[in-house]
Amino acid sequence: MKKLILSLLMLFAFNTTNAQSPLIPYRLGKLWGLADTTGTIKLTPAYDAIELDQVKRVGSKESIPFFITQKNKKYGLLQGTSTILTAKHYRLFIDSVFIQENRQIENNHTVGGSRTIVRNLKGTVLFPDSIMEITPVKYSKQPQMMMFVTFGKNCSGAFLYDHKKQVITQWFFQKMAYVYLSDQQGRLYATVGAAEKSKPSFYELIYNIATNKFDIKQLAALPETRGGTGDALYKARNMEYGGVSGNKGNNLMFEKKFIKTRDGWSQVTITMRYREKGVKSDTIKLSLQADSIMLTDFSSGRFGQYHTTDSYWTKATDTIYTYQNYLRYTKNGKKGVFVEGKPVPALYNDLIYFKSSAAGKPIFLAAQISDKDHKTYWGVIDAQGREVQPVIYDEIIRSNGSGPMWVLKKGNLYGIADNEGKIVFPVKYDKIVPEESFLSFSIIHQGKFGYLDMYKNRIEPKFPYAVNRKLPMTNGYAVFELKDSGGKVLGFADPKGFLYFKNQ
Repeated sequence: MKKLILSLLMLFAFNTTNAQSPLIPYRLGKLWGLADTTGTIKLTPAYDAIELDQVKRVGSKESIPFFITQKNKKYGLLQGTSTILTAKHYRLFIDSVFIQENRQIENNHTVGGSRTIVRNLKGTVLFPDSIMEITPVKYSKQPQMMMFVTFGKNCSGAFLYDHKKQVITQWFFQKMAYVYLSDQQGRLYATVGAAEKSKPSFYELIYNIATNKFDIKQLAALPETRGGTGDALYKARNMEYGGVSGNKGNNLMFEKKFIKTRDGWSQVTITMRYREKGVKSDTIKLSLQADSIMLTDFSSGRFGQYHTTDSYWTKATDTIYTYQNYLRYTKNGKKGVFVEGKPVPALYNDLIYFKSSAAGKPIFLAAQISDKDHKTYWGVIDAQGREVQPVIYDEIIRSNGSGPMWVLKKGNLYGIADNEGKIVFPVKYDKIVPEESFLSFSIIHQGKFGYLDMYKNRIEPKFPYAVNRKLPMTNGYAVFELKDSGGKVLGFADPKGFLYFKNQ
């Protein structure tokens, strides 16, 4: 038993020692280095900036921590604390396969004036010619293979890549004006031009199991496009990006009129037909007692809103598509709305379209003037008249767009609700400042800052600076990026409030 316990303790110690501790960019004065989660410096601060760029291994969920460094307006690359590229390069970008350096051609600031140098993840340049673009190619017969097409002035090509060894195993074509690869019914074809205005050549690439490479067979023409051109093949490959078919008709509501009758109101809808002649008139009888009535469309701020199809209107009218809308009516000086075939009683001093709920249905700001203090209080109701938020707030602050949450204010305190009406932060904070899009919020209380985003990543106020965003690291660890009042990034902090930076 003692031997078993000792073995387990040794195994635990081994796993703990070998577990990769996340590294966090650490700022000391004006210079950046790296520290572990305890704040112990692992890379002495020496850079003007450090940017985390996690890369997942091909076919794996494992992430590799890379850091793009900056010094004197030049860039470098670290893997952990190990230097792959010194900070002497142009802007670097990294993905799960390549490191790409965007190099600006001197005295050429036009579109196309930059070139890309491609390296493997070890930092080795894969081919000397700089290119404008590198694009992956899918081959249905060998989906595990990695093939790429490059585009550049007299340096277009296509190659087969071994991501495990991080080497090019075969160039199909090099130093061409253009190269296009196309997988057509499980057969791989190429269209190649040696010069921009030269006649294209056609090839079939046939995989050879014995050599693990492709045999290249020249063709007189492509089987699918006999006598076709490289441009034709290129267009065929990009048909997947095409737009909506233009063969479908569409009916749009063109005009609406309301006629008051003895027992209520009638709606006359005139529709204008695309691809059809004539105009259709429909009549919908509404059982609605009102002093006045007005047709209103769903709009909020600068952005229009679209809701799920309203079956009441579409069943009652002879149309395919309709502009979604609702009725505002008054009775005895109070406001009500008529949505989805059911009136919301006229009980409010004002009803204003708010936004879509989580279910895609419209909800409304409801205002009532108190008989006690004669102040206007606000709440939220749905299209059936149910309270989403009680009418007790001094202000409900909403976004101009589709932000999923809004700010509640009562007295001098603030809170946040989501688009289901659930309270995310109770109304007890000194101040809540949303971004313009309302996709994240700065929570301020007693001089400390907290945070909330659209994914409901939240932190109670505990930081001395505003939170810019939550940043996931390796092994499930996460930090918060902090900024000063001018929006400048200061550094990072962990969820407990520890700061990975020191001002000097």
